[in-house]
Amino acid sequence: MKNILPQLTLSLVLHLTLGIQISQAQVNMTGGIVGRVTGEGGRIELLATPVGTHTANYVEGITTYPVVEQKGGYPLNKRHKAPERLKSGSSCIHGKRCLHFEGYATNETLPPDRLELNVARNDHPQAMGFDDWRYFRFYLRVHPDTNLRRRSIITQVWQSGSTARPDRPALGPAFAIKLRQHPDPKKLYVDFTYRNDVSAQNLAVTFHTDVILKNKWYNYHLKMLARHPGFSGGRGAILIFKDRGLCGSLPTEAAINYSAKDSSKYKFYWGYRPDPQTYLKDTFDIRVGIYRPVPNGYFAFWMDSIKLTSTVSQMCGL
Repeated sequence: MKNILPQLTLSLVLHLTLGIQISQAQVNMTGGIVGRVTGEGGRIELLATPVGTHTANYVEGITTYPVVEQKGGYPLNKRHKAPERLKSGSSCIHGKRCLHFEGYATNETLPPDRLELNVARNDHPQAMGFDDWRYFRFYLRVHPDTNLRRRSIITQVWQSGSTARPDRPALGPAFAIKLRQHPDPKKLYVDFTYRNDVSAQNLAVTFHTDVILKNKWYNYHLKMLARHPGFSGGRGAILIFKDRGLCGSLPTEAAINYSAKDSSKYKFYWGYRPDPQTYLKDTFDIRVGIYRPVPNGYFAFWMDSIKLTSTVSQMCGL
């Protein structure tokens, strides 16, 4: 296959399966719907420089979703194109357009590989906070050529203020969904992890692992309640539902991590205690996209019918 990026060894691309346009729009919210990304009518608003910081927004309808990416890399440049082989069989699950994230491989020593779409920022009028139930859905299909040498994030709930400070390193996401390689090259593990420890270790706890096939569409619903250690109301919760469709019911007992004998499978403290001394705040970003330690393997996936709501009744439909 011809090398289409001779000037770069790394490219991380977010695009719609039917192309990119340049435009602008304003943030909007409707009832209990906090964020919704279907790909239909969507476009990328892009500002890029040859090196250094790149800035972009994904715009759908009258809603703008900021894009978060690794500073100092080459993730966003409108001249980059996906290899021709990606165009075949790239239809979306609902409609003709959806989000496509793609990371190329390189052997160079580079910063973490990152390109994420922020479905709801921590300063959104309906931003998720502690003791706030949120309902989140996405459809996922991973490209068959994906080769993950390290576990890689595709979704994260990031607490405001978790960035590095003079008195502590950066803290990992309060909740994350990560993909990793399976012994069967046609499959991948899906790890669901949380963090609540601000110590130097800041270890991620994997509370559930699922298995998926590459090149097949799946859908996940998440029912989330964040509560940090010491929260007066007791433990928080994350319930995971698989393949419930656009309007399927979400009873607790149907969650794939539910256990009648061991509630710690889905109930636990997650997130960090807000602390003005360390700038940890009480609201979260909810992001989808690629975030991996190093770009040492090809990684691509599609996401469709993404929806974030504050009420379960608003979750039905696109």
